[in-house]
Amino acid sequence: MRILAGKAPGFDRVFLHPVTAEVLTTDRYTPTAGIKRFLQARYVRCAFPGCRRPAMRSEIDHHREYANGGKTDGDNLGPCCTRHHVTRHAAGWTVEQLPGGRLKFTAPSGKVYIEDPPPRVMFIPDGDPDPNPESDTGLEPDRESPAIFPPF
Repeated sequence: MRILAGKAPGFDRVFLHPVTAEVLTTDRYTPTAGIKRFLQARYVRCAFPGCRRPAMRSEIDHHREYANGGKTDGDNLGPCCTRHHVTRHAAGWTVEQLPGGRLKFTAPSGKVYIEDPPPRVMFIPDGDPDPNPESDTGLEPDRESPAIFPPF
């Protein structure tokens, strides 16, 4: 073990979820495959306002720069296509991640754009468990009627 540790060029801290053991954050610049999957599932597309390029074909952008202390985790990363990644840095756009994955983009002009991640799960109120409206009347449907049951 000492030989292995003595020859290692450095060490990286890896922070894991205590129950699922999913990698939450690392000290590296490059995000893990798990973090990339999470971001692609959360945002679906490039996070820049108005862009529709798929997240799977986008780069992973640090909202707070890694060189300035930004972490490589889901709370500081988002997908950004190459065009908008370059635009954001070169033109002076800023990004702040709000709770729930919402992103607050501020243009160089000062105009603010809020981007919400698309809804992933939609819950529909539980209505009548029996979608057959005839069951509400308490009457049996006419099983001889060709309007209800085709003759085949």
